[in-house]
Amino acid sequence: MKLFPVLSALLLILGANFYVFYRLWVMLPVGVTGKVWFVTLGVAVLLSFVLAQVIGNNLPLPVTAIMYRVGTSWFFILIYLLILFLL
Repeated sequence: MKLFPVLSALLLILGANFYVFYRLWVMLPVGVTGKVWFVTLGVAVLLSFVLAQVIGNNLPLPVTAIMYRVGTSWFFILIYLLILFLL
């Protein structure tokens, strides 16, 4: 597998995540505690799919299945939010 297409796709996805999370961060009216929870949730959903693929064989199947579902669901939510924010 070539390195450039993989890095390009990874940077595109990470850039889209950053843009969506930044726009949601600006719209979030809660205090510091709420924003800390927001960042924690954002990192968890962003890494859940990757971690399910990388360390999924070492985890119990229900945990891996939940991480996979959360990660793939977040990807589709990310696409919809990106389209919404770009319009």
